[in-house]
Amino acid sequence: MDAGRSTGLRVGLWVGAGLAAAGAAIALSSFATAYLTVHPLPWSRYRRSWWTPSGSPRDGRSVRFSSVDGIDLAGRYLDRHAAATIVVCHGWPGNKDDMRGLADALADAGFNVLAFDFRSWGESEAGPVTLGYREAQDVLGAVAFAQARRAGRRHRIGVFGLSMGGAASLLAAAACPEIEAVVADSSYTRLDRAISGAFRSLWGPAARLFDVPTRWVGERLIGTAMPEVSPVRAIERLSPRPVLIIHGTHDRLIDVREAQALYRTSHDPKALWLVEGADHGETRRVAPQEYDRRVVGFFQEHLGGSP
Repeated sequence: MDAGRSTGLRVGLWVGAGLAAAGAAIALSSFATAYLTVHPLPWSRYRRSWWTPSGSPRDGRSVRFSSVDGIDLAGRYLDRHAAATIVVCHGWPGNKDDMRGLADALADAGFNVLAFDFRSWGESEAGPVTLGYREAQDVLGAVAFAQARRAGRRHRIGVFGLSMGGAASLLAAAACPEIEAVVADSSYTRLDRAISGAFRSLWGPAARLFDVPTRWVGERLIGTAMPEVSPVRAIERLSPRPVLIIHGTHDRLIDVREAQALYRTSHDPKALWLVEGADHGETRRVAPQEYDRRVVGFFQEHLGGSP
C-alpha cells in the first residue's frame, strides 16, 4: 500500500470514528434528556420554589387522595365552606408550595382551594412524569376529591394550571364537564411543539440534532405519541365553559404564539392576557397584584362570589 492510500485510509477511519462518536453522544444525550424529564431526580422533589413567590400559608389541612389511575397524591385543602372550589395545579418542575401565593388569594376571596403535588413531585407518590398526559388523571382525581367534600350539595369546580399544570388542566377539562372554568398560564398547544421549543431555547441551532431522537425516546417512556398530547384540541371542546389564557410575552421556553393559538382555537366565553416582559412561569412574579385580581375576578365572574 503506498503512502497516499495509507494516509487516506487513516483519515477515513478517523472521520468515521468521529461521526460514530458524535452519533453516540447525541443518542446518549437524547436518552438522558428524555429519561431525566420523565424520571425526576429525588432531590428535585424538594428543591427551593422558583416558579412563583410563596405567600404566608393560610389555615388549611394536609390531605391525600388518588389520581384516576391510582397514584397517591398529596395536597393542601383550604375549606371556606363555599359553593365553589378552585383546584390549583403547579408546573414542571414544581410542587404545591409554588402556588401558595395564588392559592391564598383565592381562599381570601372566599373560595375553597385545593393545591396538590403532581405525581413524582413534592409529597406525592412516584409515577411517570409525562408533561401533562397522565397528569390530567391527577387533576381529575383532585376534582373528584373536591366534589366528595361537598357530597349532596350543589358545588362548582374551577381549575387553574401553570405550564405543565395548564396543559393537564385543559386536557382534564375536555374529559370532565364538572370542571366549569379553566385558567391556563404558560401552556403549550401540543407536546411535540413544546419539546422542540425547549430544545431551541437550550441548544440553539444544534437543537435539530437532538429533537427527533429525544422525542422518539420520550414517546416510548411516556407511552403515547407526543402530537396526541394536544391541549389545543382539548380547548376547542370546552365551550360554553369559560377559559382564561395567560402567557408571558418574553417566554423563551413556550413561545407566546402558543397562547395566541390556544385563544384562536377556543370559543366564547374566552379571554387572553399577555403579561408584558414575563418569561416562562414568571407571569405572577412580574405583576402579582394584577395577576391575582384577574384570576380571582375570572372565577368570581363565572363561578359566583363577591365581585
